[in-house]
Amino acid sequence: MNLAIRYCERCQLIKPDRCHHCSACDVCVLKMDHHCPWVNNCVGFSNYKFFMLFLLYSLLYCLFIAATVLQYFIRFWTLCRSKSEETCPQVVIWKKKKKLSESGLNNKTFSYGGFPNELADTRAKFHVLFLFFVSAMFFISILSLFSYHCWLVGKNRSTIEAFRAPSFRTGPEKDGFSLGFSKNFREVFGDEKRYWLFPTFTR
Repeated sequence: MNLAIRYCERCQLIKPDRCHHCSACDVCVLKMDHHCPWVNNCVGFSNYKFFMLFLLYSLLYCLFIAATVLQYFIRFWTLCRSKSEETCPQVVIWKKKKKLSESGLNNKTFSYGGFPNELADTRAKFHVLFLFFVSAMFFISILSLFSYHCWLVGKNRSTIEAFRAPSFRTGPEKDGFSLGFSKNFREVFGDEKRYWLFPTFTR
């Protein structure tokens, strides 16, 4: 390691190796990765596993939403592409509703069959489109961030160390803390495999 003793002027304490001062939290954080505004906290040695699981859960949630909305998204774009009003399901349903209302019958008791799960409301279509695009965009952005942090876990680096290599007696070395992929992974998620996917302390 670097022979010089690192000292934090703000905390008035000696800083261990891989420790950095967070200006937002105003505290020194061991193995600090970054300050995350989404969780309003610093990501470091004590909560890196929880941050990784947060990304994983968010990724799966966005994927679930996009997958469940996809069928309505496809139906919206494919059903009414015909310019003929007589063959457009939306127009047919509207005409049936109009006839029932004119006859004085309660159209809520009838099924406008032939088009199950049809999205007749324009606002509902907008909600489906908005939900699909937002979930898809968040999925892509979270996937890139999650993949990058998986790479960092495999290398036993933090984001700060990825941009600025830690210094040793022999000079800067990016892989100076790497113990091999398996040990690097267990350093974050612990030795108990059954608890890897659960937000519990496993170290």
